[in-house]
Amino acid sequence: MRSSSMFRGYWQDPAATEATIRHEWCHTGDVGRMGERGLVYLVDRKKDVIISGGENVYSPEVEDAISALDGVAACAVVVCPTRSGARRCAP
Repeated sequence: MRSSSMFRGYWQDPAATEATIRHEWCHTGDVGRMGERGLVYLVDRKKDVIISGGENVYSPEVEDAISALDGVAACAVVVCPTRSGARRCAP
């Protein structure tokens, strides 16, 4: 994303700023798709992926599996780092 009202960077964190803002573009980490009428739909976060056994697992896939269970009205799954730096789902 690029805008005249975009933030200038992270407070006292130049490394995070450099990783996020490149060539005047803010790389949000959002994953989207463009619909037939040219509208952009945000569908996930790039960082919400867990690589397990060589497979990419995304939080919406886990949410869909949990939501399909009898008795589940709604759920949300987020990715959380572990002490070792790995990532896991936290339903």
